[in-house]
Amino acid sequence: MFFASTSIIALRVNLEDRKQPNSEDVCSRHNEMTAWAGGTPMSGRTGFYRSELLTALYGVPSNPVKNVQSGPGCGKDFPWSITQQQLVQWVDPMIERAIVEERPMVVIEIGVLYGGTSISIAERIHSHLTQDSLLRENSTVISVDTWLGDMAMWNNRDFQKQVHAQGGAVYDEYNCYAQNVQLSVAQDMIVPLRLPSSIAARLLYQKGVLADLIYVDGSHDFEDVLGDLNRFKYLLTSCGQLFGDDFHLDSVKSAVVVFANQNNLRIEKIAMRSHSGADQVGWALRSSQGC
Repeated sequence: MFFASTSIIALRVNLEDRKQPNSEDVCSRHNEMTAWAGGTPMSGRTGFYRSELLTALYGVPSNPVKNVQSGPGCGKDFPWSITQQQLVQWVDPMIERAIVEERPMVVIEIGVLYGGTSISIAERIHSHLTQDSLLRENSTVISVDTWLGDMAMWNNRDFQKQVHAQGGAVYDEYNCYAQNVQLSVAQDMIVPLRLPSSIAARLLYQKGVLADLIYVDGSHDFEDVLGDLNRFKYLLTSCGQLFGDDFHLDSVKSAVVVFANQNNLRIEKIAMRSHSGADQVGWALRSSQGC
């Protein structure tokens, strides 16, 4: 009995003496871009060729959109895609920069649904470049989405009934996106990445992908918007730009303002459209020191 008690006391002493993990040490090893699989991240670089990017993501240099059965597309009247004003003010200057630097562009859209914004940006790049342009043949617009619906959709009775009828699965949104892409003159440029944005950010970071433009239009909840901004900032080129829409929503506005203040960035705004009683506002983040 005495020896047992002594052993227990010794065990308690050993456990108390054992060094506890320091929270600062743990955080220094793990941040929002840490991935548990895949090895050490590659060095980020600009000008990824499309074939390189496809091979890095899918193991082959071909676009998986081509494997979806073609169809008429849908959602063409979806009213919330990027506007002409945004393309002129924020996309065109980046295209001109890529032309001057003679390199392909990479653009990422977070939150895609029917593909209207990804298609508009890709077609904008396509229209600015000549038929034999290296930039046209190798630039990429990456569409990041799960195509599984967001909070608004899952609270919509029609959507709920549709998913229930499909056995709990969501099929139509991705097929609609893929078919819309197939109908675009810039279809080869648009590449889907069917992942939650947090995982997509870490995967692209691990592959060393840097983007000229990142359009943030995923979940509009404050924490989700701020999380997307904090993760995808690591995927910007030196003069890259985060931009998006729905600045008229308090949750989006608050997240963008917090992120801008934390990173010493200036917010630019642009009127987009009026729809269903809402005056939609676009936003872009600029370095206070210029580029």
